[in-house]
Amino acid sequence: MQPASESTQLEGDGFIEYVGNNKLKDKSVLITGGDSGIGRAVAVLMAREGADVTIAHLPDEQEDANDTKKMVEAEKRSCFLFAGDLTDYENCRRVVDEHFRRVDSYGSLSVLVNNASQQYMCKAFTDIDLNTVEHIFRSNILQMFAMTKYALTYMKKGDT
Repeated sequence: MQPASESTQLEGDGFIEYVGNNKLKDKSVLITGGDSGIGRAVAVLMAREGADVTIAHLPDEQEDANDTKKMVEAEKRSCFLFAGDLTDYENCRRVVDEHFRRVDSYGSLSVLVNNASQQYMCKAFTDIDLNTVEHIFRSNILQMFAMTKYALTYMKKGDT
């Protein structure tokens, strides 16, 4: 069973009507699952508000991540892409460390957006594979705890 991946028709040009006013100037944001969908919208709009962005994404989503990076950079902000599976907690630590290594240009880790998730579709509840449920829990819940744990070591009071 493969995760469902769908892009909305509104992605891309749907952001042009919003004008930012630097609410996040000199801030940096790390977004998991920022390559498409809600994560892409958050990345582009936070960049429009003045933030530099790091996006963590699955390696299979590199093309979407590259598109999102171009959209962030069109807002005159920097964007770093990290390809890795966040169910491997070492990757959670690595993406946070890589983000912070860019502290000279980013300043800090101001905002963590735990957005990454996977969805598996079944026709009937009895078709659910318990190994898949365990993977979903690891992907959608436990990685958020790992990301937050590692991110907090770099965040200051008032960061979110």
